[in-house]
Amino acid sequence: MRVKIGKIISLVLASSIIIGLGAAYDSAEAAKKATLKTKPMRLTVGESKKILIKNKNKKAKYTFTSTSKKVAKVNKKGKVTAVKKGQAKITVKEVIIKVGKKQTRKVGGLKVRVLANNDKISTQAPPQNQIQTQAPLQTPAAQTPAPDVPIVTQGPTMEPAYGVYSFDSFKFDGTYSINMDNLIKYGAACEVSVKLRQDSGSDKEVSVGYLGNKYGKGNKAEPFEGGTDKFMLSSGQEIEHTFKLNVDKYMGECEIVFESESGTDIEVSSAKISTQPFDGADYGKMLNDSFISAGNSERMQKVINKSRSGADVTLAYLGGSITEGCAATDVLVNSDCYAETSYNAFKMKYGYGDGSNVHFINAGMSGTPSSLGVIRYQNDILNEMEYMGYGKYPDILFVEFVVNDSGECTNGEAMESIIRQAFEQGTAVFLVFAHTVNFDTGKQDYYIPLGELYDLPMVSVKNSISDYIDSADTKGCDVSKWFFWHDTLHPDVPGHRLMADMIMNAIDKAAESETIPDSVTDINIIQPKYGSAFTGMRLLDSNVDPDKVDAIVSLDVGSFGDVDTNQNRFQYKKGGKDGVQWFPNCWMHQTGTDSLKATVECSNMMIAYKLANDSNYGKAELYVDGVLKETMNGYKNDGWNNATVSIVFKDDEIATHDFEIRMADGNENKKFTIYAIGYTNADDYKESLK
Repeated sequence: MRVKIGKIISLVLASSIIIGLGAAYDSAEAAKKATLKTKPMRLTVGESKKILIKNKNKKAKYTFTSTSKKVAKVNKKGKVTAVKKGQAKITVKEVIIKVGKKQTRKVGGLKVRVLANNDKISTQAPPQNQIQTQAPLQTPAAQTPAPDVPIVTQGPTMEPAYGVYSFDSFKFDGTYSINMDNLIKYGAACEVSVKLRQDSGSDKEVSVGYLGNKYGKGNKAEPFEGGTDKFMLSSGQEIEHTFKLNVDKYMGECEIVFESESGTDIEVSSAKISTQPFDGADYGKMLNDSFISAGNSERMQKVINKSRSGADVTLAYLGGSITEGCAATDVLVNSDCYAETSYNAFKMKYGYGDGSNVHFINAGMSGTPSSLGVIRYQNDILNEMEYMGYGKYPDILFVEFVVNDSGECTNGEAMESIIRQAFEQGTAVFLVFAHTVNFDTGKQDYYIPLGELYDLPMVSVKNSISDYIDSADTKGCDVSKWFFWHDTLHPDVPGHRLMADMIMNAIDKAAESETIPDSVTDINIIQPKYGSAFTGMRLLDSNVDPDKVDAIVSLDVGSFGDVDTNQNRFQYKKGGKDGVQWFPNCWMHQTGTDSLKATVECSNMMIAYKLANDSNYGKAELYVDGVLKETMNGYKNDGWNNATVSIVFKDDEIATHDFEIRMADGNENKKFTIYAIGYTNADDYKESLK
């Protein structure tokens, strides 16, 4: 007898949770005060920009006043217009009329810096770092562009994170600023070289420094003024002066500021600013060292041509906490993670027009090894593709498991199964090898042969930064402080940017290389290196309707009909919703003696269950065809509600298997949560490919 209690309970609980959250949200919203959403402005003369206010009170009016209308004027709607070079401050106030009395509250002040039109800068990055707009590649004969969609010039490209920037000549009398916003968030060791002269008849002191806004937790910006370099400039002769400035990480609206006493024109005939992550670093070399392989050029070129033609293209990312964006969320926003940053770079460079035809799925989940990734692939990528209307399969799949796969239960077979499944579904695969600095758990050397066997693009963080790691002080050396978060396990925002630039470097190499026909035309004729048993793995959880899946003969949830809501949540939207639990359709036991039983036609099965640092969680026994396979313990003193994965059984042929989970003796009143079950049925999988 088939029972669907889990689904009904899930819906009831989900409804009550949504109602409760809605009430709490309304209450929280009512307490929020209006704040400025717009950051400090930098405008050129004649340019306009509107001030945006967050959490506006509908019953209030907002006023805007400028400290210098001659520099920047503002109208009643908050539109700021730059009038002439200089600085001004816009004060925003909230006015509420209550019982005939006017209540006024200052919302905030906004700094506006106005530059003359000729202050605009030109930038030039070094050849190894430069990102150029590419002409459309030759479309392979088998590739059909989207109908009735013209080829257009691509949109602007992302500036390199580091490079050499040359500026036009300029004069200044008093103060002059060079906009260096390309350094936002990342920090840099800058070498500034300028040629100057002045003809006042006496020596003049010149100082050069930097200022901007430094961001902290919650994306809060505080004004920050860095150190300055001072020197004397003799009258009547041109000198070349070179000095260094160190820009802090997480800087925004950053400027290099020149100053001298007013009344004297200082002529700058040339200015060059070279930036690197830290003293002694060579960012171009780091990118080159990270490169292992561009993979087969035809696969990536097909995706690029498809994207440039205007057809929909999806980039999907599958991995652990690094892919999810851990430590890219602490200072600014999750969009600073390597996955979204590389996606943005791809769509800006290779997308059609503004790149809106390029789509993004982030299926990163903390603590995920490839054995859990192969279980999750259907639900977190393929089902998300269908829900979002992006098509059936992603165009590129980026896989990041090398750190978490130390000790994973399939010894690389899950990783290879993901690669082979993606190939069969027409997806180009890209291997991203992350790294930790305080201990090297990575399986990079173990997985490079997979990349070579299937001719995949591969990049390595370890290869990129190894030359800069001080073995005597791995945590305290410059590259660790720049690249890693304080735990030296996760990259911080600059580290994520390096990973994104590594990916784009490999994609650019594939785009620019000679088109070589894909050698992997039939994945089935390639002998697996580690195995392919889990290719096409299907997900079984409480959301699955057994009546609609031929492979599931029967399902009875027994006393496992509850839903465990004490879970971690996705950093990205899932099914159009924010804050979705990792496994919302789990099975949970809290009390009772009835087993969860299922009869499934399959050849292989894996189970993912919860590890909790909570003694209320206990042990459950796993039986297959009446034989005890494993006693699973849901309590672990270092558990953090993460999933652990076990292989239930693995056979060569499809057969009907009875699967049972029951609480161990003495654990009937303990909790135990089954996050998900993965199984393979080759017949069903082949049918899905048609």
